[in-house]
This record gives sequence, C-alpha cells and structure tokens, in this order.
Amino acid sequence: MSSSIGSKLRSLRRARGYSQQYVADKIGMKRSTISNYEIDRRLPSLTDLKRVADFYGVGLDYFDLSSMDSIEDLLARARDIFVSPDVSQEAKDDLYKEIAMLYFKMK
Repeated sequence: MSSSIGSKLRSLRRARGYSQQYVADKIGMKRSTISNYEIDRRLPSLTDLKRVADFYGVGLDYFDLSSMDSIEDLLARARDIFVSPDVSQEAKDDLYKEIAMLYFKMK
C-alpha cells in the first residue's frame, strides 16, 4: 500500500531534521498549513505541492498523484450531481452516504 501525500511530506521534513515552522518560513506558507497537509486533513493544491517538492528537491512523481487525481475526479462528479436539479434528494443523500463511508474506510 502506498503512503499518503501527507505521510510523505512528513517523512521528507523529518529526514532533514526540519521543524514545520522552518519549512513554512522557507516556502512562504503558514505552519498550520504544513501541519494540515502532513496529517492529511487537507490535500495540497498542485501549486503548493510543487513548491514543497521543489524545496525538498523531489519531483511531483514522488507523491504518486494518481490517487489524488481519482479523488478529485470523484469529487467533481459528485459536485455535478449535487447541483443538478434533475437528481432527486434521495439519490443525493445516498451518494453522500457512500462518499462518507469511503472517507472513513480510508482513514
């Protein structure tokens, strides 16, 4: 099983002996943002991930973005369903429950 983006970010930082504050200061982010990325509370944008990757001297391929693409695709499709007037509220509720179940299985 591959590691999450957050765990890879944390490993890179710890391997170099950096604090979250040090990394945040060097790349112009808040420490809380770095923390949220490392604990997978938030997924970094591609731009932010590129900044962090450049700082650590790794390529974006290090983070195996295929899983991120799948999640973003799922969320985009879900958004389309939730805003569609042609989809019943019951179907929207069912989809929400399925997404929530998937989320908790991933944790």
